[in-house]
Amino acid sequence: MDCEMCGTAFHSKRDLRNHLAKTDHRRMRYACVLCVGKHPREFKSDWDLRRHIRAHHPHEHDHTLKEFPRLLSSENSFYFSTNPTVHLLTSPTPNPSHPEAIEARRIH
Repeated sequence: MDCEMCGTAFHSKRDLRNHLAKTDHRRMRYACVLCVGKHPREFKSDWDLRRHIRAHHPHEHDHTLKEFPRLLSSENSFYFSTNPTVHLLTSPTPNPSHPEAIEARRIH
């Protein structure tokens, strides 16, 4: 896999994803939709976004996470990505008909 911006070759999607998260070109970020109205928070990884939501929005989103346990999965993090094109280079394409994907679009 090669980076579209600088041409650097990587052995895996994970290595490319780490490169895109750390470099200044085409950064891959994930926005917290629960911080809307406040200062929007962005995170380098979907894992950091999940940790933030569980720590800072437990009451606002607890019921939804129980009902849709894969809402914040790597696949559905596409819906929270600030640059979906880059996200699709390194992560699985989400299935738009899954209940979690529908809920992700609804809260976004």
